[in-house]
Formats: sequence, C-alpha cells, structure tokens
Amino acid sequence: PCFAGLPFTEACVRVDDPTKCIPTMQYEYAEDGLRLILEEFAGLWPDLPMTVTEAGIATEVGRRRSENIVRTLEQIMLARDNGVDVRGYYHWSLMDNFEWDLGFAPKFGLYTVDVDGGSYERTATEGATTFAAITENRLLTPEMVEELGGTGPMTPEADDAPAMNEF
Repeated sequence: PCFAGLPFTEACVRVDDPTKCIPTMQYEYAEDGLRLILEEFAGLWPDLPMTVTEAGIATEVGRRRSENIVRTLEQIMLARDNGVDVRGYYHWSLMDNFEWDLGFAPKFGLYTVDVDGGSYERTATEGATTFAAITENRLLTPEMVEELGGTGPMTPEADDAPAMNEF
C-alpha cells in the first residue's frame, strides 16, 4: 500500500490478495511478517524475552477478527518453535476505541461499542468467542487452525467498507 505525500511512495507494491487489505486503515495484513520480525529481533537481541502487544485487525467482520487472532498466534508459535523467547500476547483491543486521526471508524474491539446510538452497549464479536475459547484451554485446537488459520485468503471485508487506494 502507498501513503500519499511520503518520500518512499515509489516502493509501493500491488497487493496480491485483496482479502488481506485492511481498508479502514489502508494497509495489508501479512501473517508471516510477525514471525519474521520476531525472529529478526531474536537474532539481534538473543537474551531479550519478547511480548507481542497491540496485535489486532480493523474490521467489522467477526470472522476476519477470528482469523487474525488464530493466524497471529500461529505465527508466534512458529517463532517460538524456532527458538524465539516470546512470553506473551495482548490483543488490541478489548473494545472498539477512538483513533485520533480516524475517530471511531476503525473497529478493533473484541467487543463492539454502540457509539452512534449513545447507549455505549458492548456486544461480543466472533473474535471474542474465539479468543475466549483459546484462552480457556490455552490452546489453538486443530479445528481452529483448520478453519481459521494459515496464510491463505481471509474472509472478505464487508461490501460497504471503504475502498483501498488504487495500487
């Protein structure tokens, strides 16, 4: 993806899989990127234990959020299998939040928050139930991995999502 007005826009690349685009934030989700950076940091600082913080995805599609959680945890497990000392993972975010430059538009929460109706009611997303099942057993089940994991296409974003920039 490209960022208008920045000097490195010549380095923009076409997104091969449109299901990996995060339209509200204008970036691409690359599952294996997390593993690669964890392994690189472990090579630079081998005695430094790591914790993954603020891992999540901006979407209103619960299935995408579940896929993101499972795929992120898979990549952390692969890094750990390769000797990386990863000791924790924090999902971003428990509830939908306010992004300073985008307001309430990006939805990151495991729970949606009704800001438009003024009730601020919280409703669990599919991501919340997936994350709860993982934390309850401290395990990614083979069924979760089969159904939600991997590096293939994700569930598409909603039809009314803002379009990505043309690449």
